[in-house]
Amino acid sequence: QGKNIIPYNNDLVNMASISNNSYNILNQTNISVGNSSGATGDLYYSYDASNKKLTISGNGKMADYTSSKLPPWSNYSKYIETIEIDSGVTHIGNYAFYGCSSLTKIIIPRSVTLIGSYAFEGCDNLVIYGYTGSCAEAYAEDNNITFVPLDAFEPEPVVTYSKRIPLPGEWMILHPPPS
Repeated sequence: QGKNIIPYNNDLVNMASISNNSYNILNQTNISVGNSSGATGDLYYSYDASNKKLTISGNGKMADYTSSKLPPWSNYSKYIETIEIDSGVTHIGNYAFYGCSSLTKIIIPRSVTLIGSYAFEGCDNLVIYGYTGSCAEAYAEDNNITFVPLDAFEPEPVVTYSKRIPLPGEWMILHPPPS
């Protein structure tokens, strides 16, 4: 008896039936992509299909991948539009987001100090959001990718200076005056 073939890549496919080594085309079906999550080394990933966002969290380095050994989220890489890397992740692995052709935005924290080779290969419309002077900014500049500094959106801390001497029983944190 024939068996239905379910594609592993969630692409627009021709479903077929196998019977005595022959394929019979049944129909064309659009396979929907659902939410997914899991672990990869010391890190965790979560894909939210409703907003097409992949989040990478945890502490430490992301594994390095190759063109023949891609990360676990690669089965739906063409659907990912936004990636957020949480603080604590220190390394974006080789080929990490290879082929994420719909990716338009990635948020990279200060904690990331290394971005691997081919990490964003095939991400032609990518904008990197990161911090001034960070690895993310250097990578964007070196690879001709648009960079948006996140620290431009952070309010400057308000520091006040007092020449008043604390009264007995009061505590005061003294900061050096601005130079």
